[in-house]
Amino acid sequence: MVDAACCGPPGPCPLCQHPAARVHIRSWRHIAGLPASGRQMVVRLRVRRFFCDQSQCRRQTYVEQVAGLTEPRRRTSMAAQSAMRSVAVELGGRPGQRNSQDQVWNVEWDGSWLLNDTAQDAAPSESWVASALGCP
Repeated sequence: MVDAACCGPPGPCPLCQHPAARVHIRSWRHIAGLPASGRQMVVRLRVRRFFCDQSQCRRQTYVEQVAGLTEPRRRTSMAAQSAMRSVAVELGGRPGQRNSQDQVWNVEWDGSWLLNDTAQDAAPSESWVASALGCP
């Protein structure tokens, strides 16, 4: 397990982009990382939840994100997510699940969920499909 803490100036609110002035609470996030030397890797990250003080903004609080490591509502690092997607695309559901259990992934593997997640990321946008079909 690796302990880390966020520090520095607060990031902007995801909705209104206004920087925070007040900390609401500090909490721990456990982020599953890539296996290292055949061992599970977990990053225990201390994050801050900030108040958004803009009266027009719908979001009252938000959690800071670490670029390149975290995304909202994800429990795996971006590197681990990318590696799992590669396995899912190359091997598919059950073979990918078996391979990943051998690789000491420290997350519950659900091959169908991962394939669905990958398919959603790869799906073309409606505007791209419309332009490809010649629709204005």
